[in-house]
Amino acid sequence: MQTKPWSISMNIRSMWLWGIVGVSLLVLAYFSHAETNRTAAVLERAVDPGAVTNRPGVLLVRTRMSADKGDVRAMLFLGSLYDRGEGVAQDYAEAVKWYSKAADAGDTDAMSALGTMCEHGEGVATNYAQAYMWYSLSVAAGGKDAVELRDRLRSLMTLEQIAAGQKAADEWKPAVTNKVRQPSSPGR
Repeated sequence: MQTKPWSISMNIRSMWLWGIVGVSLLVLAYFSHAETNRTAAVLERAVDPGAVTNRPGVLLVRTRMSADKGDVRAMLFLGSLYDRGEGVAQDYAEAVKWYSKAADAGDTDAMSALGTMCEHGEGVATNYAQAYMWYSLSVAAGGKDAVELRDRLRSLMTLEQIAAGQKAADEWKPAVTNKVRQPSSPGR
């Protein structure tokens, strides 16, 4: 029996469509059961960033919901999407907003990203002292890449800018205080 060319084409389209539907349902089911503080980590493992740019839909909505609930990795991921313009229109101001929320929660990658944005004037005015502050905060919190970034920036700065940046880092307080629920001790 000879197959018709159009039937092969329809079969391939049908398999592709069912594959997309199946993957979408799996992602939805997984995210529905993921703990709030794990959603972004799951997202990073489960999704290729290129896939987000082709079809942001549910994934972007779920990530935003997680970020709104306080998921720091989701905040960082949203900042990154807006920074690069992947799946959303590139919007440096929106990237700064999400990076700032993640940095306030102590994320070193967000602190480094804010430093880079301040250094290059993306979403904020160019401000080497502010960039130095963010890089220094990231280093103090254990950020690995920030040491190089801070030291490179230092070579472009005046002594006054360095002093201002260090002072700002020393005085920095997160805009939001993280409330970590501690298990109750018996007898308390």
